[in-house]
Amino acid sequence: MYQVIIVDDEPIIRNGIQAYIDWEKQGLTVVDAFSNGEEALTFLENGKVDILITDIKMPLLDGIQLMRQALKQNPQLKVILLSSYSDFEYAREGLKLGAVDYILKGAL
Repeated sequence: MYQVIIVDDEPIIRNGIQAYIDWEKQGLTVVDAFSNGEEALTFLENGKVDILITDIKMPLLDGIQLMRQALKQNPQLKVILLSSYSDFEYAREGLKLGAVDYILKGAL
């Protein structure tokens, strides 16, 4: 099973993503969820994760900064960016860094 973490400062989004998807059926396991990028980065320093699902705009350490640092630690990491912003500049920056997808929260 692939290991997944979810990072979003909005509890309803974090919990909703965890509850909405049948992770096991997809061959995935959500190992943890975090409310900010700093908590997630601390976890990633010691924990093996295959997929990072992260909001772009968060306090302390945003999703783009988290993605940059996480990919330095694990270049094989797959990143999916979430945003409630429809400005494609956020998506473009993340995709340039290697994100595999960009999802608007309104589309969830």
